[in-house]
Amino acid sequence: MYTAPFNFVLNNQRTGQINLNSINEFQIWRGLMLGHLNDQEATNPNGTTNQNELSWEAFLASRRGYALDETTADVTGTGTVNYDSTKFDSEYPTQFAGVFTESSVSSAFPSLRTTSATDAMQRRVPDANLFRTRGTADLRSYTSGLSGEAPRQLIRSPDEFPETQRWPIWQTGAINPTGGNFHRDRPRNPAMHFQTLMRLPNLVSDNSQVFLIRMTIGLFEVDANNTISLGAEYGESTGEVKRFKAMFIVDRSIPVGFAPGQDLNARDTVIFERYYQ
Repeated sequence: MYTAPFNFVLNNQRTGQINLNSINEFQIWRGLMLGHLNDQEATNPNGTTNQNELSWEAFLASRRGYALDETTADVTGTGTVNYDSTKFDSEYPTQFAGVFTESSVSSAFPSLRTTSATDAMQRRVPDANLFRTRGTADLRSYTSGLSGEAPRQLIRSPDEFPETQRWPIWQTGAINPTGGNFHRDRPRNPAMHFQTLMRLPNLVSDNSQVFLIRMTIGLFEVDANNTISLGAEYGESTGEVKRFKAMFIVDRSIPVGFAPGQDLNARDTVIFERYYQ
C-alpha cells in the first residue's frame, strides 16, 4: 500500500527488536523502559495513583483495548460466565483489541456481533501505533468529539512524576520546578519531553511472523426455539463431557496463495500441529 522505499521491511531491521504485541512479562517491559520509569512503575506492575502512566498494567490495558468488567455475569443473557473476567470481555473475541499495528490498517477490524460493540475494535489512525491515546479508547469514544488534545500513552503529562511541580507561566511569568531541579523539567526541552516515545522505534516492532495457537472446542446445548441462549455443556449431566484440544505453530512468512472460497496451499504455513486426546 506504500510507495518505494516504504513498501518493504528489511529482515535485518528486526534483529533484536522486541515485539510489543508479544511481551508477556513485567520484567521485559521494565528492561525495555529502563531509565524512563519512576520508582512505583519500576517495582509495582500495577502502578499507583498519579504514578502509573508507564506502568505495566497501563501498557496491558492499552494493548487489550477495553476496560475489564469483573462484574459481568452473562454470556448471551442467561447462564454463568465461562471465561476469565479478569482478562476477557464478552463483547471482544481477543485480548489484543488494541494491538500495535500500522496506522494504515487502524480501521481494518471486523464488526462484532454485539450491536453496541460494532466499532469497538476500530481505532483512529494515530491510535494504532506508538502515538496512541492513553487508556483503552476505541472508535466509539470519539463519536462525540474530544475537548482539547488527548494525552498520549508514551508521553508523560507535564505534572506527572518524576516531573517536578511547575508554576503556570501565565500566572507567575516563570517556570520554577520545586528545588530548582531544572534538569528534571522535561517540557523545557522537546527532546527530553518526547524522548520516551522517540527512542522506541529503534527498539521495538509490531511485526510478528510466528504464532503459537492453542484451540479448545467444547459442545454446548442451545435453546434453539426461544432465546438461542447458551446452556449446559453437552454430556455434563452424565459426566461424559468432551473437549477437543489442539496446538498449532504458524509461520506466516511462508509464501502461500489465496483465493476466496478456494483451499490452495495455506496449510504450508502450519509448521507444527498437535492434537490432544
